[in-house]
Formats: sequence, C-alpha cells, structure tokens
Amino acid sequence: MPPRLPRPAVICTAGQPVAADPFPGYVLPMGAAFTLGAEEELHLIDLDRWELSARAPQILSRLPSAFYSAEIQRTTVETNTAVVRTLTDLREELLRLRRNVIEVAAQENLGVAAVGTAPRSTYADFELTSTGRYSRMHEQYRLLVDEQLICGTQIHVGIEDRDVAVDIGQRIARDLPVLLALSASSPYWNGQDTGYASIRTIIWQRWPSAGSPGRISSAALTASRSRSRAWRSSSTSKGPSATRTRTPLEGVGIEPAGRSDLADFPWPGDVARVQ
Repeated sequence: MPPRLPRPAVICTAGQPVAADPFPGYVLPMGAAFTLGAEEELHLIDLDRWELSARAPQILSRLPSAFYSAEIQRTTVETNTAVVRTLTDLREELLRLRRNVIEVAAQENLGVAAVGTAPRSTYADFELTSTGRYSRMHEQYRLLVDEQLICGTQIHVGIEDRDVAVDIGQRIARDLPVLLALSASSPYWNGQDTGYASIRTIIWQRWPSAGSPGRISSAALTASRSRSRAWRSSSTSKGPSATRTRTPLEGVGIEPAGRSDLADFPWPGDVARVQ
C-alpha cells in the first residue's frame, strides 16, 4: 500500500485586520499602509505511482494565468493570490486557489502536496521548465537546479515606507530559528529519510542569494549591500545576478509587494508556514 503523504499545511486562522497590530511593540507611523499577498508552491503527485509528476504545463493550461504560474521544475504549480488586507482574506485566497488546482489535477489523476519535499521524490523526477531564465540558471548552477524538487510559500507584505519595511524585517530576524522549526516539512529526499526535519533548508542555502544580509539600519544601506551582492554574482559568471536574499525556511518569505525586481531591496528572512 503506498505511503500517505503529509497533510497540507495550515496557513492561518486568525481574522484580525493586518493594520491592527501585525508587529506587537512596534509603533507604526501615521498613515502606514499594509497589504498582503502570497505565492504557494505545490507538488504534483501521480496517484498511481505516488511519485512526482512533471505535468505542470498541462495543469497550468487549464488555470487562469493571473493566479497560477510555472516554477523551475515541471513537477510544481505555483499559486498567486490577489492583494488583500486581512489574514482571513489571505487564507480564503490560498484555499480557493488550492481547491482549483486540486480539481484540475484530479482530472489527470494527480494529487497535490503542500510540503517542503515530496516523500518519494528522486533526482530522476526533475524536468526543467523551458524558459530563457530557467535555462540560464541551469547552465550556471546545473546541480543546484537539478536538485530543486522543493516547495515553499512566500508571503508578500506591502509596506509603503521602505525604512519601516527594513526595520520590521530586522525585528523578525531573531524569531527565524523558531519559525524554521515550526515550518519544517521535508524529512525525505531522493527516496531516503535524511535525518533532518527540513532537508529543504540544506538544499536551498547553497544558492548565493540565500541567507540573511545581516544587520541593516536603513533602506539606503539595504540597496547598497544588494548592489554589491549582485555585482559579485554577475561578475563571476554569465548567468543571472543574485538579487534576492531569503533565509531557507520551509514556509513564507517576506518581500516587498508589487515588485518583480528585488535587486535593491533584499529581505533578511522568511516567516514560517505552520504545519
């Protein structure tokens, strides 16, 4: 009998408005505005073989592109919520998008797993999504890309004041170890019990753009460090610059909402998805 996959993660059940007091002890400037959004990566599982399935293109062709997109591996579908203002609305968006993926995937005899790694994933399961960006990444990093059979969730917090955003990012950094422990959901890798609660952390942290930038006091200093980091990466290879900073948690990353280029605004870490 095939093993049961871990239960999908519980995103959030709180319903208070984000603007009420999302960061206890921090006095927000008058008129400070916060918005929320999320990207969740979901493994596709063949329900006959109980292994990863590289049929993301077929699934995505039946879903609206405004809310669903491809990832570097063809075994994953990414959901993209609308911009919202409360945790309740964010949870409803995540569940709505999950339901749609589950319904479409079922037509292909596929299931969905919201975990860091699928229990029976192996290197042979990896198939690269054919885009110019992903092809360049594969040319530059090869083995790191081949091993990206991992999933996570990124929470985007839109903060109008850039210095406030940096300050909040610094304040949550001290809680990252606990949040990583709460979000861990990837003990299995390449068909083995790794002995780690989060082997995804080990895999992710090898990227040159992963990890914390350290203590930063202002948005201007953040921009300066990011430009230096991007230059070091691009000057040593022909591949894309390392422009995103993220701590290797299973769960959610905090990034500026509404930005596609993070070259001048890396964040110091991730917040966890509670299992």
